[in-house]
Amino acid sequence: MKLSLEDRIKLMKAIEGNPIENQRQLAEVINLSLGKTNFVLRSLIKVGLVKFSNFRDSYNKFGYTYILTAEGISEKLRITSEFLQKKS
Repeated sequence: MKLSLEDRIKLMKAIEGNPIENQRQLAEVINLSLGKTNFVLRSLIKVGLVKFSNFRDSYNKFGYTYILTAEGISEKLRITSEFLQKKS
C-alpha cells in the first residue's frame, strides 16, 4: 500500500488538532478505513513522526493517545506545502 501525501496530511492534522484515543476514532475523523489508518499510523510511528503514549498510570486516567513529535510537526508543514504546490 502506498502512502499518499493527502492521507499523511489528514492523519497528522487530526492527531495535532484532536485528542485521539484509538484508531477507530481516528479513522472516523479522517474518513479512511480502519486498516488504512492503521497502516499510515504505524508507518508514521516507525519513522518517529508520531508517538504513541500510554497515560493509564497518570492521575487523569486519560488512557492512550497519539502525539505528533517535533519532527512530525515540521514534516507536516513540509508535506502540506508540497501538497499545495502540486495542487496549484
